[in-house]
Amino acid sequence: MTIGGEEVVEIDINASYLTILHGISDHPLPNRDGLYAIGGYDRTIVKAWITANIGHHGFHKRWPKNVIQEIQDSGIDKPAELTMRLLQPVILDHFPMIADWSSQKDTWADLMFTESEIITGTMTELMHFYGITCFSVHDIIIVRKSGQRIALETLEDQFFRRNSIEPRLKLN
Repeated sequence: MTIGGEEVVEIDINASYLTILHGISDHPLPNRDGLYAIGGYDRTIVKAWITANIGHHGFHKRWPKNVIQEIQDSGIDKPAELTMRLLQPVILDHFPMIADWSSQKDTWADLMFTESEIITGTMTELMHFYGITCFSVHDIIIVRKSGQRIALETLEDQFFRRNSIEPRLKLN
């Protein structure tokens, strides 16, 4: 893909909602490369558990059918004995701020709103102050390679200003 004939880069916020949740709850990010890499479980399964429960009013007792389908569609075979309840203590041990998720004032919609503010704030700043053309796809900013450094710095700054935590950004 190119913009104006120049190759582009994608800047992805690693585990965006989970990072925002860390900031909201004032928990530092764990010191490991992959936030979803816990307990020897496949990251797809861990992410699916977190996503399903953050989008719900409490903890699921069983895997929702659509979540099982998403796991299968990603090429992962979820062991039949790996239930939502079995995985719950492992995940809560690594992410204690999720334990009281259902009673927190923030919801999945607040996480989505914060992420959208970060992305639109980044895009506005890049376009208005630096003249950098950019596009977004969910939690990804797409810019020309020549604008990569400024875009990385701007996205990191926008995230920190709105959430008081430094995100882990991934360049593709």
